[in-house]
Amino acid sequence: MKPATTPVHRIRTLSTGALVAAALVAVATAASAAEPLGCQAAKLSAQVNHARCSVRCGQRPPERVQACQTRCDERFTRKISVLSASPICTGQTSGSAANNGICDLQLLKAAWKQVKCYLRCNRLAQNSDTFDSSRCNDRCESQFDRAKARVLAQPVCSRHSGLMPSIN
Repeated sequence: MKPATTPVHRIRTLSTGALVAAALVAVATAASAAEPLGCQAAKLSAQVNHARCSVRCGQRPPERVQACQTRCDERFTRKISVLSASPICTGQTSGSAANNGICDLQLLKAAWKQVKCYLRCNRLAQNSDTFDSSRCNDRCESQFDRAKARVLAQPVCSRHSGLMPSIN
């Protein structure tokens, strides 16, 4: 019998796919200026964010679902149009863009671990009245700060701005 899939399971599956695609981006970035895999990975990431948004909309009261879904769709459309004109999809990149791509990938991975940490804290707080969620969230924040510092300390990331990558 096939196990039931929940919205969270579907999001994790899509997120894992996005991370795998992003890893392919890092390899492809060094090979060419035009990054078809990078563009596809970024679009997949936008689709994952759209799926997450849609799941959150499904948890709203019935009278608010349609408005929420419309906002998700508009945000997704805007991200895709911005992404289509971005250097990763047009192939117009600077010399250090390949290194920035590798650094961005590592920063995104660290941020994803931080999100998973926050979710774990939230789950534990819901299951226990004595659990200190603020302390747990602080621990997540400090782990992310250390990971970000490690990424930016690498010689290949020496010219990186330190800002988290974004496509909007």
